[in-house]
Amino acid sequence: MGKMISENLLTLIEEILNQEKRAKELYEKYLETIKDQPIVEGLARILNDEKEHIRLASEVLGLIKHGPSYSRVRIGLDEFSETSSILISCGIESYLKVNLIVLKKLVNEKGLKCIYVAINKPVSSLIEAFKREDIQTGKLFFIECSTVNSGAEKRILAKLDNLTNLNMSISRLIEDTSGRKFVYLDAISALYIFNPANVVERFAHHLIASTKSKRIELVLVAVNEEIDKRSMVALTTFCDGKIEV
Repeated sequence: MGKMISENLLTLIEEILNQEKRAKELYEKYLETIKDQPIVEGLARILNDEKEHIRLASEVLGLIKHGPSYSRVRIGLDEFSETSSILISCGIESYLKVNLIVLKKLVNEKGLKCIYVAINKPVSSLIEAFKREDIQTGKLFFIECSTVNSGAEKRILAKLDNLTNLNMSISRLIEDTSGRKFVYLDAISALYIFNPANVVERFAHHLIASTKSKRIELVLVAVNEEIDKRSMVALTTFCDGKIEV
């Protein structure tokens, strides 16, 4: 697909998606006020169609923006249960794409809350990026490992070189967050920069066992450029499955 065609199609799909969302909001508004049952039933059917159109338009938009990695990550996430531990390996150029795809799938579509462990970037910049992509940031609860004080709400601080404390922070936030949820480490590979390999792997093994016992899904992202082959193999062995991007 040519660049100009791709850009034009992207603009078209974005316009369609915005129109569908506005229509959905209108139908929901009228359904709250109309009492005539046949009309309510008809509008409810139209509303369901609008929701399906939004889902399909979002998928097409994701494919245009992110390419084959969009389908690969989404299909991979569908293959695992909500009590699984999943390792996603990607190149540095795909890192932000992976974040967006995972959050749109698990937060926006499946309705899960996310315990987000922000390792590589300050929370403030992540929230800005996520809002631009319509991620439901109200369902994200952050542990910030960046040294930058972002001033973001709903976050607790943890140090990259104190993984015992980080594990405790994750456990505490899990207990404090009600409802269905998952834990997301956006770059476990970066922990190897600040800690010996055996310490990171002991941390990962404990976290996987802990989330599994609580019946909570865990998603770990490893950036290929930040981790050696031996460590990648170790993490792969610990997890229930792996998605390669």
